[in-house]
Amino acid sequence: MPKPPTPDAASRLQAIVDRAWAGQHAQAADLSSEALAAPRLNAAQKIELLGHRAASRLALSAVDEALADAGQPERAGAALGNLAMAYATIGLYARARNPGGPLARMERLDPRRRPSAYFATMQSEIESHLGHRERARLFADQAAASADEIDDPWFAVLQQLVLGRAARMHDEWPQARQHFEAAAALAEARRDTTLQVVTLTELGRLRFETGDAAAALAATRRALAHLRARGDAGLGSMFTPASVWWWHARALQAGGQDAQARRARSRGYRTMLDGVATLGDEGPRRSWFNKVEAHRALILARQAESRPLTHLRSRTQLREPFERLVDAGVRLNQLHSAAALHEFLVEEATELSGAERVLLALVHGDALVLAGAQLPLGETAAPLLQAITPWLIEARHTRLASLRHGPEGAGPAGQRSCLIAPLVAQQQVLGLLYADIDGVFGRFDDADRDLLAMLAAQAAVALAKIHASEGLEAKVAERSAEAQAARERAEQRAGELAVVNGIQQGMTANLSLQAIVEVVGERLRELFKSDDIAITLLDDTTQQRHSVYAVERGQRLRIAPFPVASQARIVAELMRGRPVLVKNRAAAQAYRPRTLPGTVPALSSVFVPVHAGDALHLAIRLVSLEREDAFDAATVRMLGTVAASMGLALQNARLVAETQDALQRQTASHDILKVMAASPGDVQPVFDAI
Repeated sequence: MPKPPTPDAASRLQAIVDRAWAGQHAQAADLSSEALAAPRLNAAQKIELLGHRAASRLALSAVDEALADAGQPERAGAALGNLAMAYATIGLYARARNPGGPLARMERLDPRRRPSAYFATMQSEIESHLGHRERARLFADQAAASADEIDDPWFAVLQQLVLGRAARMHDEWPQARQHFEAAAALAEARRDTTLQVVTLTELGRLRFETGDAAAALAATRRALAHLRARGDAGLGSMFTPASVWWWHARALQAGGQDAQARRARSRGYRTMLDGVATLGDEGPRRSWFNKVEAHRALILARQAESRPLTHLRSRTQLREPFERLVDAGVRLNQLHSAAALHEFLVEEATELSGAERVLLALVHGDALVLAGAQLPLGETAAPLLQAITPWLIEARHTRLASLRHGPEGAGPAGQRSCLIAPLVAQQQVLGLLYADIDGVFGRFDDADRDLLAMLAAQAAVALAKIHASEGLEAKVAERSAEAQAARERAEQRAGELAVVNGIQQGMTANLSLQAIVEVVGERLRELFKSDDIAITLLDDTTQQRHSVYAVERGQRLRIAPFPVASQARIVAELMRGRPVLVKNRAAAQAYRPRTLPGTVPALSSVFVPVHAGDALHLAIRLVSLEREDAFDAATVRMLGTVAASMGLALQNARLVAETQDALQRQTASHDILKVMAASPGDVQPVFDAI
């Protein structure tokens, strides 16, 4: 039976809750910060004080409210920092990175805390426990960069510790030893027994890992002496007293002292159990056993020795995790993005169940897509997903939560418990949540299955709401984009029509061919902001092309006539009334447009026919000498509109010229007839008139 909560922890928790309910948010934040920072509280007492209970959620709410309390953001930051260390103490390192959840990120609560050296040391240690060696070094270096600005001996020790851990993760053994020795010396100078225990244990571990068993034994013996002097209560700083015993046992065994090593492991195991002796919530207990490195190692060693696994015998209470499930549902429905929900769901499933492995797979058609996972160090999600896919497919079809234990025939400690819960909303399976734990660290039962099923159901509703919201937002964005595109097309078309109108007016005032060509050429240069354009005349009689307007790089060119046959393929398309778009060099190989003497080869170009009546009369060519794919369908359409107007103007000019010629002939005939009537017998005046 779990022991009842200690009066001290219970009274502290109640005081925090009372302050929160009374609206005294800053005071609640201060109390929670002080409580979680208390060095003599064990893990169970700290769990009672952090966010594992529905009641403790009020303390977290107080932390959030403290931010809104003018001038108090540093209190919220301090409380969340201590909360992060409390989570990390029991092995919930992923949640320690963001202890307040997606709605209370430390960076948002107190921007000044993010670049601070204290924050950086804490983050470096969390990242090292997660196995993220680059991020561990990044934060350690950030802390070191601010070292000269902080006159705090305690911080100086922590700085050396995180630098040493980062170096060890990169196999930089001499540098790691230098940092750990410096940390131990600073702790010794301060006569701080807690820091002496931590620094000497880290130094002993490093000595063991580098093969110096004697030095490792000496360091861990000194650490144990300080631990006995202060007691086995929680050490804080994400450090477990059982770690001292574990590395001392490793050093003893390396020195051939097997019996003493066995006793040291037993003492470490008892110390581990004492840390959660009053804790009745199975989820945090399991995390304490399977996620804290030293605890995991002590339990596996005990199993290998076939010794009783006492930690599995504790009777726990179901009320507390279900109370926290209510809180989880509230927080799930406060999330506004699918990615944030995926992260929160994996973390919440891990915290509620204490699972070793948690995996979230989303359903996309017939495929299962990994959306999040938490696994022991050294494991990857892809092989696990592949192994459990048949179970996931089965759960997708049955839509029921399931619990398995295997392998069959093994004892409980030799089996793995596997839970699967589908996320079902609106008769649709959105995803599947998987959790497992090896029997040596705990065993799932029907209550765990029901707990995970309820969490998955809450998550499914929240995820469906997010999908609906995102779908609505996408439709609104799509409609807005379509409306904007329509407006832009209308504006572009209006602009085109204005340009065409201007060209038409210019052509109306100039009825000669060359005058019309000049107007069109200059207006097209303005329209397309181009200094490379040409207009050519096709002479069917001589089968020659005459360049009547040519500009290259802004300079007018005089080009001699050239044969139509030199660009036969392009001319054939133009005669059919089709524009030709030569996008790039590859297209140029197909059409083979001619580069005239004295001109530069084009990288892309557009040819548009100008028909006066039924005959091809002119061709407009727009050229880019700078890049390929310079022109699009809108360019071709615009040139086509201008060409049609130009063809009409040319036809009108021809009709006007023909009419004027006929009128002149008619006038001349009338004048001759008048002369003939006036001098019927004299032909000379007639010849003079002619």
